[in-house]
Amino acid sequence: MAEDGEYLTTKYMSSSILAAPPRPRSNAALAFMPLGTTLKDKVESLEKQVLNEALDRHRWNQSRAANELGLSRRSLARRVATVMDNRNLLCADAAGLIPPSLPRKHPAS
Repeated sequence: MAEDGEYLTTKYMSSSILAAPPRPRSNAALAFMPLGTTLKDKVESLEKQVLNEALDRHRWNQSRAANELGLSRRSLARRVATVMDNRNLLCADAAGLIPPSLPRKHPAS
């Protein structure tokens, strides 16, 4: 293998690795651009995106989504309540995703 300070080149790779077709690149990671002008806004936007993707992947099964994200189910519910806009918050509340102990922020009817 390569010594300290040296680069690993194709010279040391097996023929099966060299013959393997390249993996297709995913544009999903490149497609997301956080919204907002402040760091806080951008972080919140990214968090919302990650939460939505995990919940969608698990069909809004909050226990599975929380497990994937390394959160407790209650922590996931709190984060959902924090980052979702009012429309999504109403849906999350109706689906029972927000614990009763958290305050609800319903828009005026």
